[in-house]
Amino acid sequence: MPLIGNFAGSLFASFISRYAGIVILLILGVIGGKMIKEGFEHRKEPQKVAMRKKLSLGILIFQAIATSIDAFAVGVGFSAMQVNIVQAVVLIAIVTIILTTIAIIIGRKFGDILGSSAEILGGAILVIIGIKAIIA
Repeated sequence: MPLIGNFAGSLFASFISRYAGIVILLILGVIGGKMIKEGFEHRKEPQKVAMRKKLSLGILIFQAIATSIDAFAVGVGFSAMQVNIVQAVVLIAIVTIILTTIAIIIGRKFGDILGSSAEILGGAILVIIGIKAIIA
């Protein structure tokens, strides 16, 4: 996505940067709000927490787009700074793989321990990131 953002940034950076924060807030706000709502619902029905929830393809795609918007914006910034885009993309990919693996391991461990509180906390973090995107 940074590579696509780099290309698009050279074409129409002002338009993209003007609306990126709003789009990020909307997407992360919806996902985070849904997680918070479900976390409170699971507190009322604790047996549902024990069942592993599967993500639908639609939710997975929605979350992928939400996180890709940031990477797209970084690519736009790279075009303005004339960064070596190939090196940047490779470094971003390596760091993403490492951090995602660590997050999955930690999430599995603490998700089981914290139950619905983990879902509420995760949703709140997404909403905060969305608010930060529109403020920044």
